[in-house]
Amino acid sequence: MPTSLIDFAWSRFINELQRKAARPNNVPVHEYQTITPGSSVELDQSSIIEPENEETFASSQGRSGTQRGGDSSTRGTSEEPALTNLLATDSSTFMTARNGMTFYLGTSSSWTFTQKVLSMVYERVFRNRIPDMCRNIEGLGNAYDLKWDGEPTSAGCSPVTIPAIDHSIYLINAVKFHCAQLYHMFDEDTFMSTFYAFYENPSDRDAIDKLWYVHFMVILAFGKGFTVRKHGKDAPGLEYFIQALQSLPNMIMLWRHPVHAVEVLTCIALYLHCLDYRIVALNYMGQAVRLALSYGLNTDIQADRFGNESVERIRRVWWTVYLLDREMASVAGLAQAVQSHDVYCQLPEFGGSVARTTALKMQLKLSHLIADINRNVYGVGGQLSRSFHHGIKSALADIAEAQKDLQQWFPLSPEQRSDGISRTSAHLHLEYHRCIILATRPLLFCFLKLRLDSREDCQSRLNGSKTSYSIIQMCLDSSVQILGMLESLLEQALIDPFLPSDLDSLSAATINVLVAMSIDADLIDNGSKWIMTAYAVFGDLIASGNQVARVRKGELDHLRKLLEELGTMSENNTWASSRDPGVQQQQQQLSPSSSSSSNSALTTRESATAYIAQDSSSFDPPFTLAGIDPGDPLTTADIMDLANSIDDMDTDWISQTIGHDRIW
Repeated sequence: MPTSLIDFAWSRFINELQRKAARPNNVPVHEYQTITPGSSVELDQSSIIEPENEETFASSQGRSGTQRGGDSSTRGTSEEPALTNLLATDSSTFMTARNGMTFYLGTSSSWTFTQKVLSMVYERVFRNRIPDMCRNIEGLGNAYDLKWDGEPTSAGCSPVTIPAIDHSIYLINAVKFHCAQLYHMFDEDTFMSTFYAFYENPSDRDAIDKLWYVHFMVILAFGKGFTVRKHGKDAPGLEYFIQALQSLPNMIMLWRHPVHAVEVLTCIALYLHCLDYRIVALNYMGQAVRLALSYGLNTDIQADRFGNESVERIRRVWWTVYLLDREMASVAGLAQAVQSHDVYCQLPEFGGSVARTTALKMQLKLSHLIADINRNVYGVGGQLSRSFHHGIKSALADIAEAQKDLQQWFPLSPEQRSDGISRTSAHLHLEYHRCIILATRPLLFCFLKLRLDSREDCQSRLNGSKTSYSIIQMCLDSSVQILGMLESLLEQALIDPFLPSDLDSLSAATINVLVAMSIDADLIDNGSKWIMTAYAVFGDLIASGNQVARVRKGELDHLRKLLEELGTMSENNTWASSRDPGVQQQQQQLSPSSSSSSNSALTTRESATAYIAQDSSSFDPPFTLAGIDPGDPLTTADIMDLANSIDDMDTDWISQTIGHDRIW
């Protein structure tokens, strides 16, 4: 046998032994299988669908380490130790639900981050994989029931009750208040002229434009979502939304009215996104994007051919579609469908409103920043060698530039918070801090894994890696800034009860604080206070009828209980809601009690408390964010100082300590 074949076979044998050694002892082989790129091993399809409470993971077939974005680095061939982002592994990650369907988990998704943390901690507590019944697969609409089988309107189906004209105007104005500063929902002139004709001639309603009627129903559904507090699985305005879906013309007809059709499809996608039907929402948004591209809405359309009003409408439509498509893809951890270099549509004029134009520019800057972070920090394969921390450095430099523009055009000082917050400014600041979290939380995740393996090693690395410590502190600073901002919005009754932005920011910030409290209590001051703040915002959203918030809070309750089982949280870092009987009952439903199975492997709470309380005065990082105050956000200079310090970051320890471990 040729030497090369012997070496190849021996290498495959060693790799298989290492993979088996890394598998938990009590987990069957078929429950712990991954397929690495280029492997000839086939996944047993029976392990995907038939067994109950089972997660299946497989890699994308045919991936050969192709570089993205013209990156000339040679992954897998460098002799340098590789810094691995554990949130982006060589194998694609999938989850199998109880119904047998298998779903993809995007690497940069906040929900994926939560699930990976939850799974890792659960395995340490119960020495087994988390059952599917204890997990909510985001994006499948588990929070609400549409109560529709997808069939079009039947002959015997009665239409919904149309609100009186004054009530409809109230609902339309609610949509304008919540959405108009960020998204284009409808063209004011054409929409309202048909609206008044619709009410002035009730007998002629059958002759009304069917596409306008669908649009009208969706807008009413949004209006109900913003104004009605409804509990249970029925979403507010659902009856109007179902009526819209049942009446929606086929694409065979929609393409004849491209601009209006794109508006309608975008509104449908956004409503589904609000209900957590994110997979379906992405598909509707995809139709809107493709239709817009087919008619050149992304190009520089001139007014001399179509008229000023039409061109203004087209530009507003395009940039809303572009932003929402990128936002939905980012939330799901997916690749962007439209690249920025393929777009040369001019910005709309917004009737000369400088504030609105500037807000759109800021939205685009943050959207592009998120896309760059997804590409450079969560790139293909996860093993990015030096480009991982260089990706973070590049992201921080861009974040510093965005922070400069944000503070110049949309300042949000503590004094302004007390006087009243602009929802537009708040939205942009929340998005900005989510950019920071997205770029920095992989390191927070690494330290959590290190803490679960060995608290001594974790403390040693925190003390010895000053740049890593500062990056984690930056992640926590943004998390606290988000919670402080949401607290101010809550005091002014400005928390959005329906659009998902506030809830997404809340969830991302809360789990970071929770993880930090488990790693080391000194990482964040008053951690329990910020958790109580988060729970207050969750409570407001749940009281407004937001069932997605109820599900997210349940996941965090589950994680908190597991961390307390592990003994990684000290008594003074628990919060009042953990003593609440309702929360305790929910936790019992979410997680089986098996303290006897974990006591032998876990540290006691007393030892954890002693560890967290130990003196750390010898640690004096050159760039520290200790004592986080939500009134003192990082300056541009602070961010650039941290970015420049990354060149001296010691990455070897991460490879040596974490290596290519898989947590799934």
